Amino acid sequence: MKKAGFLLIAVLLAVVSIIGVVSYSSAVVESTAQVRIVSTDEALLALKEGGGENEKVLCSIDKDGTMSISFTLTRGSAYVFGQLFRVQNNSADRISFTIENVGEVIQYLYVMPDWPEGSEGLLLPEDLTTNHKDSLMINDAGNRGVYYSLDSGEAVSIGVAFIVPGIVPGNAEETIYSGSLLVKAEAISQ
Repeated sequence: MKKAGFLLIAVLLAVVSIIGVVSYSSAVVESTAQVRIVSTDEALLALKEGGGENEKVLCSIDKDGTMSISFTLTRGSAYVFGQLFRVQNNSADRISFTIENVGEVIQYLYVMPDWPEGSEGLLLPEDLTTNHKDSLMINDAGNRGVYYSLDSGEAVSIGVAFIVPGIVPGNAEETIYSGSLLVKAEAISQ
């Protein structure tokens, strides 16, 4: 009789446990939230115009807070803009970020924080040493998954380069590439 009573209690506990698990596998919790939409240069991860005079002509933030970058490039040429724009961490946390070439991919593009200089000025992508090449976030239009860390309040200049071949696909009089650069970030636990 004691075994039957014990077995009955064990079965009842199992049933109650299963009912408890099933009842909590789905729940709706309401909580107040606040969403604040700000311009690009005021966000927790802010994008700001670059430091050089050439860069300020090519990169601007409009009245709606959207950053725009526009280039006219010539075939068979190389362009390097060492401080095209800046990424600033306005959050209280240390963050890690990367930049990706998304949507319609922008061709011939290289992107890296703190673009290095050589004795003759800014280095071209083919002149980057192995250490620097490991810092490229975008290498010839391809995303590399390389992240850069910023402490709270810290900013870094982002360099952009284009190496345009003499012959481009289609070889039309004018080829237009338009796309988007996506800045992805995450907080780093201290």
